[in-house]
Amino acid sequence: KFVNNPEVLASGIINSEQQKLAFLAPTEKLVFEGAWDKNKIVFNSRINQLNSDNSANLNGNILFTDFGLDLQFKNSSFDLLGNQWKINSENTINITTEEACFKYMTIENNDQILAINGTVSIDSLETLRLGATNFDLATIAPILNLDLSGTLNGNASINDVLGNMAIEGDIAIDSLVYKKLW
Repeated sequence: KFVNNPEVLASGIINSEQQKLAFLAPTEKLVFEGAWDKNKIVFNSRINQLNSDNSANLNGNILFTDFGLDLQFKNSSFDLLGNQWKINSENTINITTEEACFKYMTIENNDQILAINGTVSIDSLETLRLGATNFDLATIAPILNLDLSGTLNGNASINDVLGNMAIEGDIAIDSLVYKKLW
């Protein structure tokens, strides 16, 4: 930070050999690099799942605005079960004290697509929309430590996420298997 000036110029690197986060599978080799110039942080990061080829490469920008911040992922991807998932570079997550707004937030692998658009807000009329196209549930099984498979398609709208939540949607799971019970 500059003396007697609100502007900031800083950079930092975080390295961690192993991590354990709540419900996620254990991870390793976290690297986070960030450069903060005035009202913007440009970041690059990488993390690997322990004893696996699964990894995440998250890069982007955090822009501090008068009302909150805008987070945008650029050239970011996940490698899960030997498949690369790319995050749409046109995405924006706008966060204020009253809401979080998701725009063009999709991750894609060939014909598999997961999408989040809309707003989580104290305003009960705001809607968060979730979508899935040809999503192979086995993709998330190792991350959540679950025995799960099947193909998910559908959409859901969630209103009043922070209050009396209401969910409406149409989803279908073809060939669902959970712990080999179904």
